[in-house]
Amino acid sequence: MGISRRGRSIPATAGAALAILLHTVAATPALAAQEWAVDPAPLTRVGGGELPLDRVVGALLTSSGHLVVADGAQRIVVLSRSGQVDTIFGASGGGPGEFRAIAWIQERAPDSIVAYDRALRRATIFSIHDGFARTLALEPGERGLGVPELLAILDDGTLLARRTSALAATPRDGSGLVRPTHQIGVYNPAGTPLDTIGTVVGDERAVMEGVLLNPPHLKKTYIAVRDRTVYVADGETFTLRVYDLDTGAERTLRRPHEPVAIPDPDPGSRTGAQARMPAPTHFPAVGGLVIDDAGNIWVGAYPTDPAAAQAWSVFDGAGGLLAEVAMPPGFQPLSIRGELIAGIWRDELDVEHVHVHRYHRSPS
Repeated sequence: MGISRRGRSIPATAGAALAILLHTVAATPALAAQEWAVDPAPLTRVGGGELPLDRVVGALLTSSGHLVVADGAQRIVVLSRSGQVDTIFGASGGGPGEFRAIAWIQERAPDSIVAYDRALRRATIFSIHDGFARTLALEPGERGLGVPELLAILDDGTLLARRTSALAATPRDGSGLVRPTHQIGVYNPAGTPLDTIGTVVGDERAVMEGVLLNPPHLKKTYIAVRDRTVYVADGETFTLRVYDLDTGAERTLRRPHEPVAIPDPDPGSRTGAQARMPAPTHFPAVGGLVIDDAGNIWVGAYPTDPAAAQAWSVFDGAGGLLAEVAMPPGFQPLSIRGELIAGIWRDELDVEHVHVHRYHRSPS
């Protein structure tokens, strides 16, 4: 799955006319992929003590040299690269500069950060030095589909967002695994819709007798945006869709993937309602997607063993396989800039921390 084109053009305000140029790139380089190494010990550790973290949704390495962290405490923490707190923005609420459910953060300019609130359906833009600047909200969707969910603000101010186009069909018996369908759309800086560029499946959900459940290993749809390019991985296979908003070119990057069954340590112990609970039978194929500051595409294989290193593949902008990288066990990258990788690490008690690691490229 991934983006499915509708064959419409984007107005000149959002880019050149689109043409459908779909081709598949097999991720098989002419030479063997390099092996890049990540230092096992982090350069920076954030979390615990005076700054406990919970439900981290963003850890951003900025071009100005800061580390910006957002978590479930509805706050934006700005730190130096060494982990010293410079300032903290935000509080729980619906007023200016307040949040209820931060979904992601993005660097808008060297000193400007965007934080999107999924509950309030608005983006807050603030200066690292001066604090709250303004908010931005999209208009309600058509046909009662609700307010679109912002995905990114592009360099020219154009907005990229998704909205539910089809709710996940509930299984006939009311129980099963389902995935909704979302439309990806382009909006002008005022939040007015310009065009719909395609569809993508959403995160997998487990439904039992009409009740949403959250068993482990559900498939997640990862969407990353850099410049005017959209990257989508839905976890069904090790496949990445790369979509260019200016040219309309759509590429599919694939690597061989053999589905891995999820072991059931004691199937006889589950009886009654527990035995009927829907759950995945195989691990997702993809467990992470990050675009670094050079435009390289980092795709993580789903970690079937949390205690083992997670395998990541790095592709260049043209789709060639550059390198294989083994991430430290329990570490989930969220931002990559220069030779640094920032992400979430969970300790033996499943307590979240933000770590920054240095990585090393193999000599050319």
